[in-house]
Amino acid sequence: MFSRRDFLRSGLAAAGSLAAGRRLFAGQFIHPPLGVQLYTVRRQAEADLPSVLKQIRAIGYEQVETYWNVYTHPANELRQMILDAGLTAPSGHFDYQGLPAKLDYAQELGVSFVICPLLPEKLRNTLDDFRRAADQFNNWGERTRSLGMRFGFHNHNYEFRQLGGTTGFDVLLDRTDPELVCFEMDCYWVAQAGQDPVATLEKLGRRVSMLHLKDRRGRFPHHRS
Repeated sequence: MFSRRDFLRSGLAAAGSLAAGRRLFAGQFIHPPLGVQLYTVRRQAEADLPSVLKQIRAIGYEQVETYWNVYTHPANELRQMILDAGLTAPSGHFDYQGLPAKLDYAQELGVSFVICPLLPEKLRNTLDDFRRAADQFNNWGERTRSLGMRFGFHNHNYEFRQLGGTTGFDVLLDRTDPELVCFEMDCYWVAQAGQDPVATLEKLGRRVSMLHLKDRRGRFPHHRS
């Protein structure tokens, strides 16, 4: 089984830098900040967020990544809740639908990265769909940068389906401006798509600003949609 430790040791050197800018010199691994995507504990977070945040810090995590259902709290209140727990929130997931309307909220929350977690189903079927999404990402990247943040995209496995000799993911990668759009690479979903996460990380290099890591059985299964 390919463990998180194995992946980090073999793959992070290719990324150059992660989240808060920690670097790797001469192949030596330097521990990057570790965080929890709050969606992982969504039932508990939506029931009692302050308590969950404190428990996350107590077990050793340094950061959290926010998601849409905790945005029922005003941004300044949510930010203070996170700080009171001894954590920081460098990034947040914001739905594709209505994302521009959340940019001011994200800025007040204090995140450095505004991440689109998923494309709507109607934008996953053709290369033109992915081209339209890429153009939208460039636009959002401009707007996000003007507010002092960065825009990024979080992958699943559907982006890696073959479409006309290429993939939607390659369209997103090639058509987006590296100065405006970064990637939050989800290693679990890369593996679910039948790809090697280490090879994918090497390919993306500095386009990757953050990683998502999840436990899974096996190595690289056949592609699933």
